[in-house]
Amino acid sequence: IVRCAPRDVKLSEKLVYQPDILFISNERLAISKSEYVDGAPDLIVEILSPGTRLRDTQDKFLDYEKLGVQEYWIMNPNDLISSRFYILEAGKYQEFYPIDQILHSKTIQGFSLNLKELHQKLK
Repeated sequence: IVRCAPRDVKLSEKLVYQPDILFISNERLAISKSEYVDGAPDLIVEILSPGTRLRDTQDKFLDYEKLGVQEYWIMNPNDLISSRFYILEAGKYQEFYPIDQILHSKTIQGFSLNLKELHQKLK
């Protein structure tokens, strides 16, 4: 399933975020409750804004990595080329890159995003 903000994601008893977009695989649907997500989604997308840039790139990055979000996209709507994409490998995020401006999810089999087309639509 895919959910957009506002949707609380309870990563621990004391840590709750509202990511811009999240994805939960069929195998992990049990973490999706009626009012919140109870655990780490498979993929989280945060869309940068001046007020959230540091939180998204530092605090959330470390928390998502530590608590097992498998794939994390930090999207810059003003400059998609400067967006960053990470996959969790051995407990640490490793950056991966689009190929010819096509982003292929490492978590969602067969899902890709054309960054060039998306950029043109955001103009």
